[in-house]
Amino acid sequence: MTRLQARARRLWRWLFPPEIELPEAARRRLAALFPTLDLRRVSFHRGLPHLLRGGSEGMALPAPFSPVRCRIYIQPELWRPDTDPGFSLLAHEAFHALQIQEAGPGIGLVRPFLVLYLACWAGNRFQYLGHPLEEDAYDLAGRWLSRFERAVQAAE
Repeated sequence: MTRLQARARRLWRWLFPPEIELPEAARRRLAALFPTLDLRRVSFHRGLPHLLRGGSEGMALPAPFSPVRCRIYIQPELWRPDTDPGFSLLAHEAFHALQIQEAGPGIGLVRPFLVLYLACWAGNRFQYLGHPLEEDAYDLAGRWLSRFERAVQAAE
């Protein structure tokens, strides 16, 4: 490997956290929850991309060099897919992965999902609270009294 390649790999690892394996139990739960989500096209990462670190607990983004793949990033301290709160966050982000897949393929930042997400954000006066794509995901999981949290409470 050349020095330039080694530097490029270090830079990439600094920008993007490495992929991790989703536990099989969480994979089965996601497959049952989202039967049309192609989990073979979703990678999972403990940590957020360097340039997007901040207040977010997790995020789902299209993969930079694939027209159909996406990545789910979860803050390291919140990566607990074997717990109800950890799975709730994972399910919220997986809902976004489904939105990405259903919106259709694209290249780089030119993706139907990103265009729709940014347009909705602008239409919501650049506020996260009330963003239609987020509200749909939070209705499912990741927020107090979402459908997932209500089901967990009912089962206890």
